[in-house]
Amino acid sequence: MDESQRKSLPELQEMLEQAKERVLAKAPEHLRELGPILRRSVERGSLVKFRRFLAKHEIEIPRAQQEAFRDYLIIHRIDLKDLEPAARQRLRARTLAAEDPRKMTADYRAAASRGDVPSCRDCRWFVTAPNDGEPGGEKSCVQRGTKGADQACIGFTLPPN
Repeated sequence: MDESQRKSLPELQEMLEQAKERVLAKAPEHLRELGPILRRSVERGSLVKFRRFLAKHEIEIPRAQQEAFRDYLIIHRIDLKDLEPAARQRLRARTLAAEDPRKMTADYRAAASRGDVPSCRDCRWFVTAPNDGEPGGEKSCVQRGTKGADQACIGFTLPPN
């Protein structure tokens, strides 16, 4: 790569900003309207305007799932990338909270007893599907949307040496 191909951080940030503006300019009106609603929802900790948006567009999401749906939308929008890490963390915490502790693996138990917080990237199932007959068992975790830095589930299993 020569000197003319290298970009400074401010130049890259400006390019990203221009790309976001181009994407939004081409987006349908309701998607342009949604970005600020999602941002305000997170900032204010309120789902009221988000619920109004859903009702206006006849999108039926059970009330108990609306916060998770909001976070799901955030992680898929280029204009809200600054909110993505916290949204991913909330979604992951929601997933982990529903786990059955009786299914905790020995590897997870050992890591927890050492005070470690295992991450998905260190798990056998991150890139290799367990094919264990469970629902979704034919897909690896990365295929189901986890990222390596995510906190591992209680099915955490170290890869064989």
